[in-house]
Amino acid sequence: MRYPLLALPLSLACLLAEAACGSGSAPGAGEHADAGADTHAGASADAAAESGAPDAGPSLAGVLADGQGGPDGIVVDKTSVYWTNHTTGQVMRCAIDGCGNQPTVLASEQGYPAGIAVDATNVYWADEGSTGTDGQVMKCAIGGCPAGPTVLASGLNFPGAVVLDAQRVYWTNMGSGTTDGQVVACALSGCAKPTVLASGLSQPRGIALDGSNVYFTTNADGGQLLRCPLAGCPAAPTVLGTAYDDPLDIVVTATTIFFTVYGDEQGGRVLACPLSGCSGAQTTLASKLFGAQGIALGTTRVYWTDHDGDDVRSCAPGGCGQNPTVFASREDAPTGIATDATNVYWTDYGSDHADGRIRVQRQP
Repeated sequence: MRYPLLALPLSLACLLAEAACGSGSAPGAGEHADAGADTHAGASADAAAESGAPDAGPSLAGVLADGQGGPDGIVVDKTSVYWTNHTTGQVMRCAIDGCGNQPTVLASEQGYPAGIAVDATNVYWADEGSTGTDGQVMKCAIGGCPAGPTVLASGLNFPGAVVLDAQRVYWTNMGSGTTDGQVVACALSGCAKPTVLASGLSQPRGIALDGSNVYFTTNADGGQLLRCPLAGCPAAPTVLGTAYDDPLDIVVTATTIFFTVYGDEQGGRVLACPLSGCSGAQTTLASKLFGAQGIALGTTRVYWTDHDGDDVRSCAPGGCGQNPTVFASREDAPTGIATDATNVYWTDYGSDHADGRIRVQRQP
């Protein structure tokens, strides 16, 4: 979810090796890049110059779809990429090897769809709503739902990030104030009333699971990283780390938590901590970012979007001397990010709510 608040059909081989296709831009893409250069990209380039950061040059990423309305959350399975269009209220699908810039609309007339997840049969997403009482969590078969998506839970207080295990869907209710956020769960088939795992939270944002616990970020005490058993923590979740300026997205491995801190005025960071907690064991993968947002684990590296820095970066999981690699640059508000065994996919939110793009680039 966005927290702070191409026209020619091409094969994926062509998208990922644009030199073989002649120009790196399909008709229409150049106009988008020019427009972005005067707004988001231009501003970040100026800021990078002032900070002494090198100009990484043009992005080599391919475009699976453009003209999207504020693309936000993104997820991938073996055959397709799925994403939410936050401003136009849509849930979309495109084959990972391309869809001729004609993605399939799985659901429309949603409020503000945000986080998204997928399993072998269905795609699930959170619709934030607009009032604090009209949020929903929905699902649709990956092949489509002509009769409309299924409502799993409704009457929610700004649901945001979504994750799954084999039995349940979990999500964050960000809440309308500073103490009414929740982490909740519901059976994949739906529930009359979601199970509250943790409550009284300050705007919980990112969420991740392992086999025993749910991990999430909140804005309490300057920003916290928290853990709660999958069965719930009615007393209080365990605090793993504090004093983060707007922590957002989160992923976990068998040993480590990786998360983004959006920050302010070049205060963005990407951090790693053991599952047991961050005290004395926190690793900074990157700092001085312009707005670290989405995060995903690749085959050998950690990838994230720098939303206001207009690029995608990566680092080895064990660290890179706070000198991450610029994976793709000259983006226009990159937001959500996902990976499979071969590629990295991300949503490029765009600057006018109608020029967003879904991007893809092969992992090194």
